Order: sequence, then structure tokens, then C-alpha cells
Amino acid sequence: MDLFAIDLDFEPSEAKTEREKRLEAKVTFDAKDYTPRIQDFGHLSKDGVVLGDPVYIQEQSKFAAEEQYYLCNYQLAKTFALQAMQKPTDTSLEYHRLTGGEVHELEDIVRRCDIKLHNC
Repeated sequence: MDLFAIDLDFEPSEAKTEREKRLEAKVTFDAKDYTPRIQDFGHLSKDGVVLGDPVYIQEQSKFAAEEQYYLCNYQLAKTFALQAMQKPTDTSLEYHRLTGGEVHELEDIVRRCDIKLHNC
């Protein structure tokens, strides 16, 4: 990797070894010092959603329903879709985050899941 290609903080008075050391520090990755930018957001996987903060769970349910539907986990997709369509129980939330189109998409996922589950 050419470290000099990404050098935006070039100083003409800087020695080559100092510059290489500074650039190495920029591009090296230390897993112990790494923290994700969004820590409260759960991770979606085919095994389900890692539960965390209820506000984030409400927002993630729509995406989890779509993901589980395409992974052919129809019962789980239906559960997440129904959860996403519920109104938030937290009174500090001023509005329901789903648009009308998103609600129709979730209703369609529930309908398709019912069809798939009855055909099995």
C-alpha cells in the first residue's frame, strides 16, 4: 500500500521517516481500541435480532421482518412485522416512525407469510 498516496497533512519540513511513522499510525487498526460508531443498534442476522434498547428495536423491526422473509423464516418475519406496526408504548416518542407505504409493505409481508405458512 502506498502510504504517500493518502497523505493530506503533508508538511514540507517533515522528515521521510517521521512522515512514514505518522501515516502508519493512521492506517493501522487496533481491535482493542475500536468502538463502533452506533453502539446501541442491534445486529441483524439469520438467527434473529440481538435485543437492545426498546426504541431501537421498534425501528429495526421493519428491516428485520424484510430480512427474515427473504431468509424464508416466515414465522419470525411475521412476528417482526407485527411488532413494527405496533404504536410505541414510550410516551416520549412524538410520532410513529412508519409511513403509510411502509405500513402497507409490512401488511403485505404478514399476508405473504400467512400464505407461505399455510402452504407448508
